[in-house]
Amino acid sequence: SFNGRMPLNATKGIALNILAEGRLAEEPNTRLRALWMAASFFRELREHALVEDVQSLLKLEAFASLSVEDRAEYALGQAFCFYYSGEQSRSLETIRGVLGDLEANGIANSVYLRLLAGLSAIYSGLGDYRTAKLASLKAMDVARQIGGDRTYRIVVANLALIHCRLGNIAEQLAWAERAAAQLGSGTDRFHYQQVHHLRAQAYAMLGRKSEALGALADGARTDGQEI
Repeated sequence: SFNGRMPLNATKGIALNILAEGRLAEEPNTRLRALWMAASFFRELREHALVEDVQSLLKLEAFASLSVEDRAEYALGQAFCFYYSGEQSRSLETIRGVLGDLEANGIANSVYLRLLAGLSAIYSGLGDYRTAKLASLKAMDVARQIGGDRTYRIVVANLALIHCRLGNIAEQLAWAERAAAQLGSGTDRFHYQQVHHLRAQAYAMLGRKSEALGALADGARTDGQEI
């Protein structure tokens, strides 16, 4: 975890161990969950070989024979890979293709929540901020219902970014401060710095210079130490 100051080589080791689990697991659910979890580490590691390995293993799956829940796990892995390869439209198509099946079967689990959060991020990346906002709010409702603190924190930060893009500075600051209050163990470097950058930007736009500088300083340290 970032707040625990885990070095990147240790993070890479965890990702590779999870990927190895995905190679060896016999149960589809265990195998597919390991694959999307491994792919999720790309945001911090930025190693394309990791995404390529996950994609190659996903290609070996017999998608048609998977249960609805396992298809969602598969889709999440594919969505991560497409997204981190810069193919946001394909990632969006992948998520939308499985969400309807989950909803038709009354399935609202942690993977469903992550898929909704993915919609928010993708729509935001594609510049459709109003749809991204709706997806974020839906994800927050699901997180409250089923429990999903980490995903909830990510969605809150994304709402700050969405309001930034929409030019709603007061809303940006409110959501960024809410996200900052939830930073804790397990927060990765990207998320940590993004939250404080959004705080600093909002304060600066409101002419609150000292608070903007303070937010930048917060983003440059953790546990009282410089990054």
